[in-house]
Amino acid sequence: MLTLLYFLNALLMIGLGLGLGAWLTRRFRLGWRLYWIGAATFLLSQVGHIPFNAFLLTPRLPQGGGTLALAAASIALGLSAGLWEEGLRYLVLRLWAKDARSWRTALLFGAGHGGLEAILLGGLAFYAFLQLYALQGADLSRFAQGAQLEMLQAVLANYWSAPWHQTLLGAVERALALCLHLACAVLVMRGLRSVGWLIAAILLHAMMDASAVFVAGQTQNAYWAEAVVGGWALFSLLIIWRLRRELEPPAGEAAPHEAAPAAAPALSADQIQPVDDTPENLDQSRYTL
Repeated sequence: MLTLLYFLNALLMIGLGLGLGAWLTRRFRLGWRLYWIGAATFLLSQVGHIPFNAFLLTPRLPQGGGTLALAAASIALGLSAGLWEEGLRYLVLRLWAKDARSWRTALLFGAGHGGLEAILLGGLAFYAFLQLYALQGADLSRFAQGAQLEMLQAVLANYWSAPWHQTLLGAVERALALCLHLACAVLVMRGLRSVGWLIAAILLHAMMDASAVFVAGQTQNAYWAEAVVGGWALFSLLIIWRLRRELEPPAGEAAPHEAAPAAAPALSADQIQPVDDTPENLDQSRYTL
């Protein structure tokens, strides 16, 4: 049973990343170009994000297991993710995807960013599943000794004794995280006109990551952390719905942030020239309708 569920979890993570892109391209009749640009944006952000965290940020984080140290580390890691990912998203939209300026294109762009993350994490989950599946019943002393052997035994025991619902947490988290990526893409696209919206995207990303890390570390309970992520996902969906009119107003209606066309000035009474009702004038008026 667990074997099937772990396999299903990895499959769902990969399927969510690709499936959202397929649905949006078909729903909005858009090609895959912006999806793959969004995917490339995620990769570019991690080229800087991962080394920055590993070599500059993590060594300077507060040490110890206290609440304040955990809170500081959570905020620092959340801000790092928000700045790198949303900053790169902004630069790509400004310099590369210059034709993407609507609500629909923002969603497809965000689906590529979050979708590739889901695909890569799903691939890692599948790789871990294959490794731990192969180690079942094997002589673990052939692979590790001493403390490492005890750690490997503990990992195997925890992995194969987990409750069935815990095996699907990875897929649930990716579904919730995709909501964040869609909302942040919409905010960043709105931020092309006003930098305040870009700051809002950075803060939204940072707060979701920071709160999830803090709750997970404080409670040692993955379900509470996912509940927090779920709350941010609902808030993200509200942002997506609210900003639709900002980026994609109904046909014939200007967006609230855009100036409406100026109305023609009214003519005063003395500017109106009377027209003589002569037979010639009446005859010519037939051709001006």
